[in-house]
Amino acid sequence: EILLRLGIAIDGGKDSLSMAAIAPDENGKDETVKAPGTLVISGYVTCPDITKTITPDLKRPGASSLLYVDLGNGHHRLGGSSLAHVYQQIGDASPDVGDPAQIKRAIEALQICIAKGWILAGHDRSDGGLVTTLLEMAFSGNCGITIDLSAPVDPISALFSEELGLVIEVDPAHQSAVLETFRKARVPVEAIGATTAHSEVHLSVNGSTVLRAPMAQLRDTWEATSFQLERLQSNPDCVIQEEAGLALQSPPLYGLTFTPKPTSPSILAAANKPKVAILREEGSNGDREMTSAFFAAGFEPWDVTMSDLGEPRSLSRRRICRWIQLCRCPRFGQRLGGCYPLQRPPLGAIR
Repeated sequence: EILLRLGIAIDGGKDSLSMAAIAPDENGKDETVKAPGTLVISGYVTCPDITKTITPDLKRPGASSLLYVDLGNGHHRLGGSSLAHVYQQIGDASPDVGDPAQIKRAIEALQICIAKGWILAGHDRSDGGLVTTLLEMAFSGNCGITIDLSAPVDPISALFSEELGLVIEVDPAHQSAVLETFRKARVPVEAIGATTAHSEVHLSVNGSTVLRAPMAQLRDTWEATSFQLERLQSNPDCVIQEEAGLALQSPPLYGLTFTPKPTSPSILAAANKPKVAILREEGSNGDREMTSAFFAAGFEPWDVTMSDLGEPRSLSRRRICRWIQLCRCPRFGQRLGGCYPLQRPPLGAIR
């Protein structure tokens, strides 16, 4: 029903209803470890301009504002939330979509702002609620935030409810325009705070401070569980080094040592271009982008599935498998080397 009202369709997603792995138990014997069943339904669209994608990390510490778009329609339900789970509870009422038309208007308003270059960063309110959204943005931006939230409910409900909503970072020069765009679309929006150059998190609800602590300290607490799990599957000494360096991390600096230029038309029109097989499997992603990249670089890409390798005669007759490029495929494991791009002559496959 909601898909019809939003005018969208879903043709895929991440099916994790039967995830399991075999690992040694405390006695050294193999044990099957099953993950809780989850189902994520994903939608996707084309991206006309990759320079206008928005990420959660805060971009301008000390020089930007934070806006809160509340799509919960006045609700602050805690049923099924991460907070309830921590206290081994389920709750009585869980968040739900009350107004699909409002979601559509919010997305359209957001796209207008992105197209105009007014949005610096953004993150949805989901697992963990609004407080988790804000902290994750601060953690990834390696900076502090100051928040003063007005809410008609108690701080726990206001900060940990997982109702629909999002937080966006904007330049103060564009704040009025962004607020006007959302309000014109009849979408609730308000300024709730700002980023800070000093690494401290200060959260207030209805004028009362509910959290004040160094960002690095909160991030260490946030990461502690992950590092404990990492110690069980990686070299503990390496994990200790990584954990110690967490507070010293800085964003990567990207730069090219050359000026990109389009591939020469004579290469693109060549009759005998190098052939490359783009090997994919069910669950692979990035194969279309990889195909386009090889084509733009002057290769002749071929779409090859794993099942094609079982019938190698058609491949060998056309002599296409001089090189293989593997795509990322979660189905074969999110581990070191599991999805590493590999180039090699597939002699075994064609023989």
